[in-house]
Amino acid sequence: MRVFALVVKPYAHDEIQGILERQTLNMALCSRLQACALRVLFHKNSLDNDDVRGFTELLSTISSPILSTLTLSLLVHRTKDRPIVRRVTYSEMRAFDWAGIEATLARGSLPGLRNLVIEGEGEAAVLQDYIARVFPVLHARRVIQLLPSSTT
Repeated sequence: MRVFALVVKPYAHDEIQGILERQTLNMALCSRLQACALRVLFHKNSLDNDDVRGFTELLSTISSPILSTLTLSLLVHRTKDRPIVRRVTYSEMRAFDWAGIEATLARGSLPGLRNLVIEGEGEAAVLQDYIARVFPVLHARRVIQLLPSSTT
């Protein structure tokens, strides 16, 4: 398998960790993976750290030395007022487990990773500045690419 796309639509009030606890999803056997896209739809108004717990564990099961691009797209489905689906904002993405991602990449299990593409909405500089300030080692790797929704 060279390209893998995972689309997760958790139940209301669920998070990635809850899904991983109920399902076995181990990508260790995908050793020839070149590109991977993870898209998660949350049924809530905004994102917090509890929602995305588990992403680092999922990422740590990938052991493909030739994986060059990993795309992450998080969406929220607001149901109050009028139901809409929107991408998570870059401001909300600050709650993501960047320390876990930094640690996972430091272990060297993804030596070929050149692009960690984060799809989002809003001002990309908010997340760029946050990562540069709080996670300078991760920022120095220069693998994170922010892709605003207006260009997708």
